[in-house]
Amino acid sequence: MSHLKERKEKVCLNCNAAIYGKFCHICGQQNLEPQESFWHLTSHFIADILHYDGKFFSTLKYLLFKPGYLAKEHLRGRRADYLHPIRLYVFVSAIFFLIMFTFYTKKAKPQQKDNSYQAALHKLEKEKQSEKGDKIYFNGALKINTSNDSAIHKIDSAITFLKADTTAINTALAIADLDTTGGYELLNKYSNKETYFDSQNKLLPEKRDNWFEKKGVITEIEIQRKAKAEGVASSEIWEEVLTHNIPKILFVSLPLIAFIFYVFY
Repeated sequence: MSHLKERKEKVCLNCNAAIYGKFCHICGQQNLEPQESFWHLTSHFIADILHYDGKFFSTLKYLLFKPGYLAKEHLRGRRADYLHPIRLYVFVSAIFFLIMFTFYTKKAKPQQKDNSYQAALHKLEKEKQSEKGDKIYFNGALKINTSNDSAIHKIDSAITFLKADTTAINTALAIADLDTTGGYELLNKYSNKETYFDSQNKLLPEKRDNWFEKKGVITEIEIQRKAKAEGVASSEIWEEVLTHNIPKILFVSLPLIAFIFYVFY
């Protein structure tokens, strides 16, 4: 509420309508003296913040503990004492994303090209430990699954081969029946989206991917291209993309969820 002196003239300075009371019934402007001091601007700014904060906390309290009460108050038209739902959503979202991106730290990218041999060796050792740790239960008794002996033997052969020739990474992984594409399957198959489109045009119309599938393949090719350039797994690039698109996802989900509630209730 402003503390400026009220004008004696009962004519709105904004729309020139006759005023009956403190506010114009046409545009809603308060009938106050237009000259404002620096102190008034400062105090008015502080008062608006405190007033906003007061509404925020009282609204949040009812939203958390009596959400039905807030909805009823809004439908009755008793809204001046509470923060508008859209304003509350925008304010909470801004605070959430500010905190989130303040503490979010991007993972350091490993130097995969300089350490490809060590990475492959680590992958083989990890797979060997995984095969050794495979356990089964038979009639309630814990037993070691000996059916993995063949896989462990392949991994041991791959490790021996890799240590003998540190450059033969793909061959060693193939000996152990592990993925040799580096997680870039689509990129190895289609070097770019033009190559993918050319392969699609060579197929019969009924065997081509639909629009949704094409968008997915093109997106995955670009993700794998970026991942390969940075020397990381494509899953890390996906994580980064999703993290930075959370605000868009949440803003789109709000009207979508509201529409679902509208349909059901």
